[in-house]
Amino acid sequence: MSTRYDELFTTGESGMITIDITKPMKAPVFVYYELTNFYQNHRRYVKSRDDDQLVNGNSIKTYSEAYSGNCDPYVYSTYTGIDGTTITHRQLYPCGLVALSAFNDTFIVSHQAAKTPENTPFEFLAMDESPSTISWSQDVEKKFHQANPIAPGNDSIPLIKQVDMWVLKTFPPQICVPVKSSISPRHFDVKTITQPDGMKIVDCDFTSNSPTCVFDPPCEGDFHAISNPADWGINNSHFINWMRTAGLSTFRKLYGRIDKDLNAGDKIQVGIQSNFPVDQYSGTKAVVLSTVSWLGGKNSFLGIGYIVVGCLALLFTAIYTYLHLKRPRRLVDIDYLDWGDHQ
Repeated sequence: MSTRYDELFTTGESGMITIDITKPMKAPVFVYYELTNFYQNHRRYVKSRDDDQLVNGNSIKTYSEAYSGNCDPYVYSTYTGIDGTTITHRQLYPCGLVALSAFNDTFIVSHQAAKTPENTPFEFLAMDESPSTISWSQDVEKKFHQANPIAPGNDSIPLIKQVDMWVLKTFPPQICVPVKSSISPRHFDVKTITQPDGMKIVDCDFTSNSPTCVFDPPCEGDFHAISNPADWGINNSHFINWMRTAGLSTFRKLYGRIDKDLNAGDKIQVGIQSNFPVDQYSGTKAVVLSTVSWLGGKNSFLGIGYIVVGCLALLFTAIYTYLHLKRPRRLVDIDYLDWGDHQ
């Protein structure tokens, strides 16, 4: 079940969409986002990344052009110091076109059972966004290792002050969520601290296993801060799924899993914070609810592709059969052999 929402909310806005469940959906129910007209398969786009940087963890290189060979054209960021004259280049972490264009809309799902009185509020529906659930296990275990921001780098200076960890602003350790399902999601920026060289770093405490952050505006009132359910940094499941590039210009990527049966007549309310722009390239965005069978999910493209290829194979078989019957070639005809004796 697919519902387009880019026409409902412009970039930076938030709101609610309601999806009526018309058929029973047995758990697990998968939540996807769908983009159209976005070419993740463009040659230059696919090449603009550095897998060594993503997997190296605390061993990342910190000099500004460390990964320029693979990440061109987005390798480093440029800052002007507080003195207004000093120019500093900081290595982007992570670098490259694929990483910098990561999808960053957020979804919060709530549920209302069938035949419930109209004014009954929706109830939050647990959605599993953890990397171990929605991302490929080999990606989580072997390809993406977030560097500890406070790990010592060159001259014992924390890595967060030596490289531009912009990813901590997009996928922070904590997020702000509504306390009631009737409240639309809202984007809360993590507060930043400006360094002498002009670089801004997130105001988060990474000294514990559950880092905390300061938000601007403050996360209070109708909202409260929770640990990011999708993990943070480049370990974030949505970032990991985005980095596995799609082969077609229209694609879906898994956002979360609902471990609850949905019945016909139920209503699903999706709170959406729209951050990802699509107007520039005439694209669209949609949220999709889907189930899978023992054969996997529905994919009309593959079925149509197989039928088309099969029909072409039958057509060429008929053509070659006709040509063979009309002008047959004798088997073991030595007239077709070239003995190489031209003397």
